[in-house]
Amino acid sequence: MKFIVNKRNFIVFALAAIFIIICCTQTTNCVVEDKKTIIFSTDLLQNGDFDDYFDLIAMKSLKNINLKVILDGNEQSGKNSGGKSINNLDYITKEKTSYIIGLDKELISKNDTGKNSTKKNRDNNDKILDIIRKAKGKVTIVTVGSLRDVAASYNKNSKLFQAKVDKIYVFAGDYEGTYLENNVALDEYAYLDIMNSGLPIYWIPCFENGLWTKGNNASYLTVKHSELFSCTKSDLFKWFMYRFYHENGNFKVYLKQTHDSKAFLNETRNLWCSPILSILDGSYNTYVEDFNKKYNRNIDSIFDFEEIKAKFSKGGKVDYGDGNKIMKVKIKNHDEYTEVGKYIISEMIKEVEKTTTQQTVTE
Repeated sequence: MKFIVNKRNFIVFALAAIFIIICCTQTTNCVVEDKKTIIFSTDLLQNGDFDDYFDLIAMKSLKNINLKVILDGNEQSGKNSGGKSINNLDYITKEKTSYIIGLDKELISKNDTGKNSTKKNRDNNDKILDIIRKAKGKVTIVTVGSLRDVAASYNKNSKLFQAKVDKIYVFAGDYEGTYLENNVALDEYAYLDIMNSGLPIYWIPCFENGLWTKGNNASYLTVKHSELFSCTKSDLFKWFMYRFYHENGNFKVYLKQTHDSKAFLNETRNLWCSPILSILDGSYNTYVEDFNKKYNRNIDSIFDFEEIKAKFSKGGKVDYGDGNKIMKVKIKNHDEYTEVGKYIISEMIKEVEKTTTQQTVTE
């Protein structure tokens, strides 16, 4: 068939091309804008607390987010850094997790910008400001370790935080102020700088009124490993096992081997963060709905946030009624919180297992 190019055909094709370009551009922009930038500060270490590994998987399970990880703590520049575990996770998921090594020295005074840390680590800390500055839309920050890197960045450029940070979720502290909780003790000046800053804080106390105490104002829960893992053959399960037993051999070789998981599955884990992290991408509501359908329950929600006024001081103390307005977690029913929380964590693990080289096989 002979096609004749004339003025009319040319105009039609030109308009069609413009329409396609506009549509593609709008679609691309929508995809980028939909991805919320979340800065996740964690004290994940090779020989640190094992709960941090569940929190990392919880974050990796979230959909349509732009995840930036800060490895927090004095040991992150050495062999004990959590970077190795992130690299191993990336190997089995075929993904590339963006992470930076944070400051390696505690803040020594109010408004400290991390001046005692090495230059390389201080430069790394500057990257946090770059992430916030370049993000399309506002940024959410989550801390599950100390607040050192977040506080140092804030102290460098408080106006940027005020303009570009919409929420800071802080998993730290003791609700009644009777105990200097570990995440606070790791860098107390950093904790006080952020908690008293007037920024949009969403506070999730780790304990109610002392070490290992549970309550309606604290996120602490306990769970057996067997309640979280439905498959012991997945590469992700072996990733957990490899870290739990502090294996030093080649991770790739470890994946190909068979391992006895009975002792691991019988272990009890202390957890604080993972179920609550599901609110970051909106999956929380879906998880609760799915739980109700599966177990024929009628649970509306297991936690919420309420506005309070609080002033924070040294030693983990809290004075209510004074200070700035912040949002604080409220556990509605602790038994239901634990029950649904276990389900959410197990589903988050399954979500990440779908991306691993060895797919999930329910046993």
